[in-house]
Amino acid sequence: MKLSMLVDASKCVGCRACEVACMQERGSPRPMVRVEAELGLRYVPVVCRHCDRPPCVEVCPTEALRVTANGAVALDESKCIGCGACMPVCPFRAIGYDPDRGVAVKCDLCESRVDRGLPPSCVAHCPTGALRLGESAKAYGGSKP
Repeated sequence: MKLSMLVDASKCVGCRACEVACMQERGSPRPMVRVEAELGLRYVPVVCRHCDRPPCVEVCPTEALRVTANGAVALDESKCIGCGACMPVCPFRAIGYDPDRGVAVKCDLCESRVDRGLPPSCVAHCPTGALRLGESAKAYGGSKP
């Protein structure tokens, strides 16, 4: 089963509860909300969409990025050399960099939570329902090409 994150930007109020939840779950910051001022004050949750053919996995020289059994793109920080090759190829700008540890940081859909039947921490703590998790076709309201 391929899981996907559905982001409804019209419901995001910029509270950053997703960021706090992620930081508590993962122990390191992963900025997740971007303000789009040119279109008026609008918040856009920036999370990895776990692409079917993730360009970040293709360009990673150390194979630190991989696709899990449920379709999530996960990062093994112990293999990451912090080269940044993955960051510019992400179409959603969802890969960050932790300068304190010298590694890339990204969402893995809270793989350990999902394996236990729980939603990702950001989904569980989003007060407006702007973030949802589901099987790819169901999450997006139909079949994906």
